[in-house]
Amino acid sequence: MPRISIITPLSNGANYLSATLKSVVRQSFAEWETIIVDDGSTDASVNIAKTFIDSDARFRLVNQDGNGVAEARNQGFANCSPEAEFVVFLDHDDVWRPDALSRLLKVLEQEPNAVGSHGLARYIDDFGNPVESDGLEQSDRLRLSYQAGAIRPVPLEDPTTFECLIVRNYMTTPGAVLLRKSAMEKFMPFNTDCQPCEDWHLYARMSLHGPFAFLDTPVLDYRVKSANASRRKENLRQAEAKVRYELTVCPEVSIEQAEMAKSVYNTWQRYAIRKRLVSVKSSLHQGQVLKAMREMGSTVRPWINSMRGKP
Repeated sequence: MPRISIITPLSNGANYLSATLKSVVRQSFAEWETIIVDDGSTDASVNIAKTFIDSDARFRLVNQDGNGVAEARNQGFANCSPEAEFVVFLDHDDVWRPDALSRLLKVLEQEPNAVGSHGLARYIDDFGNPVESDGLEQSDRLRLSYQAGAIRPVPLEDPTTFECLIVRNYMTTPGAVLLRKSAMEKFMPFNTDCQPCEDWHLYARMSLHGPFAFLDTPVLDYRVKSANASRRKENLRQAEAKVRYELTVCPEVSIEQAEMAKSVYNTWQRYAIRKRLVSVKSSLHQGQVLKAMREMGSTVRPWINSMRGKP
């Protein structure tokens, strides 16, 4: 019987899926099942998945019709074996280190009050090569927390709490996070309105009922792709704003927690606006008037929303 359910959303991932699933097979911890949720792929993804299914009964395939990654994760969770105690969401293009599951499980079992555990990740490119000047590992290691009206650093031996997760999502990719299934159930399904930050939204709400044990070790190679990078960045910015706002109004938070989340949210909005204004000034200085006008237009909405206290 599997102790860990691995859920892998799949959408036209033929170039990467084999490396991802091979990293699952190579895990030193063997009591797992993998539920691959195909989201209407039109490439060879499903055929690749079936080769693993045919050779290893721990793999299963579920199909859906292009409903997006958040709904694919929901479908995977709905198909977990009842016996599974833990859940992890592994994207179809990320690659685990061989001891990822065993390390995450060990640190979680050492903290019975924790709702999950998370480790670190490092960037790789389209071809699986390490990315130069990779700051991901360090940025996720140096966690910050909102305490007594100020942002303060978190010691490495301390867990990741709600006070950390209202500052930033320190679990950059869900494949580096192992979750207690029993702690998840009251917060599922994922909120598809928060995509592509629906995982952060889940972690923050779960952290209201317990911390995340922190593993100061890389467990995963996180693939970054150059295609449509600017569009993904803007989608991410909008989703971050949505999550930050949701954490100020969600029914699970206390009045004190809502005030903390609101303070951090307002600070983040002001920082984002100042950053955009710097970009506008730079564009004008370079004589790029049309670009500056577009940037100014994208700055106005966050400013208005900041005044209204909305995302």
